Amino acid sequence: MLQKNKSNRLIFGLPKPILLGFYIISVIAIFFIMGFFINFFIEDPGFLLVFLSIPYLIITILIGAFLYVLSYIPSNLAHEFDRIKNAIAIKEINTPEAFAEKISLFLCDFFNFIFFDIEHSFVKIKNSNIVYSNKKIQDDLKDKIEHALHKSKQTKEVFYIGKLNFLRNNYFLYIIPIWFGGNWYGFFGVLTRHKLWNVFKVLLDDFEDDFVDDQLIHVLNNYEISCSRELFQDTDVFSKKITQKKYKFITEYQKDLLKLIIDKNKCFGGIFKSIYSKEWVHYLDSDLISNSQLVIEFCSKLSPPDYPHIYHDCELIEFIYIYTIPVGFKERIGLLYLFDNTNIHFERFENIIKRVMEEKVFNDLENLAIQLKLKRIN
Repeated sequence: MLQKNKSNRLIFGLPKPILLGFYIISVIAIFFIMGFFINFFIEDPGFLLVFLSIPYLIITILIGAFLYVLSYIPSNLAHEFDRIKNAIAIKEINTPEAFAEKISLFLCDFFNFIFFDIEHSFVKIKNSNIVYSNKKIQDDLKDKIEHALHKSKQTKEVFYIGKLNFLRNNYFLYIIPIWFGGNWYGFFGVLTRHKLWNVFKVLLDDFEDDFVDDQLIHVLNNYEISCSRELFQDTDVFSKKITQKKYKFITEYQKDLLKLIIDKNKCFGGIFKSIYSKEWVHYLDSDLISNSQLVIEFCSKLSPPDYPHIYHDCELIEFIYIYTIPVGFKERIGLLYLFDNTNIHFERFENIIKRVMEEKVFNDLENLAIQLKLKRIN
């Protein structure tokens, strides 16, 4: 199992007043000790003291500012991030995209220090599109995203991608993978004006580990529950129509269900076949209607697995992914095929659709078949 490096964190746990107080006392003490030795060895050290004091003052200010940043971030990060946690709690942030947008903006707003300045950021959550703090940077990042996606699934550590020139400015690109419970959930990237020291990469690592990952899980769980409840409620309409005997043919029910599933998944189309009818019900994008017979012929030759889905690369038609969903759990009484050029929507709603097909649609088809006195077709 991948593990994170937990070293170099002692300074983050020190209270800010203690750290800064110790630093100020040390600076003053060193200055007096330095002055004492200069005065001891040199008879008239006035000019030398002034000459040495200026660079000493500049160095101590820079080091003080650096220590202030290190102490400020841990002590204030939780307070500032609390707004996002509250928004999640009250369901104001209720989708992966909304969460990604908040995180991308938060990164740019909070991490705004002289040594640690995040100018732009973007967030990729599993089964969702990438959200950018500045959409103009999207085209410039195209070549970097694939590498970031691949490597973020292999490591939990912050890693450096390379330089990026955007709007005549040079930036350094870092990727922070998002992991929780041994599972990969995406990553977020930051573009900084300066190459980050290891201590700042540790801070970003801590931010993901202590703030981002668990809140993302809350959002994903709430989103799945919400979508599942909504889909079950939508299919209740069809169940009531069955109870009210409004369906004259079983294919009418299949068409209603197919259209609903396609609309929810925002995919190109699909086809539906049950064991109570020889007819393949299809609902396809208007530009692809002419290929409906080819689609049906292709899908009829597939051997769907017991697992809820499989992807097929179909070169004969204009689809990239064919998503196979059996109706029923122990007993399969139908097959639903969905088509799209991406697997994002399918993977996001996989568990939801699987439950609906296993529980609701299975019972509805059986009840409607009994009502219409239909026999199973082998």
